[in-house]
Amino acid sequence: VWSFGVMMIEIVEGKHPWMSEIKLGGWSYHSKLRDGTLPIDLVVATGELSKLIHHCLKHKPDERPDFVEILQKLKSIRHESMYH
Repeated sequence: VWSFGVMMIEIVEGKHPWMSEIKLGGWSYHSKLRDGTLPIDLVVATGELSKLIHHCLKHKPDERPDFVEILQKLKSIRHESMYH
């Protein structure tokens, strides 16, 4: 689920979440992963999609949604975007 959250950032934001840290040698990247720091500030993803991404990236695995919840939320987000 955490990796899915990272992939959603890559798709929605159009860039690797830790690109600036990787370019600097990667050490801060590893410490941020270990500390549970979110990879980037979301710019494109707002509202419910942003909340879902943050939920997937929770540091503790038991605080993350399962894929059934993720699918339900994505369907809800799609439905909302189609009718508003």
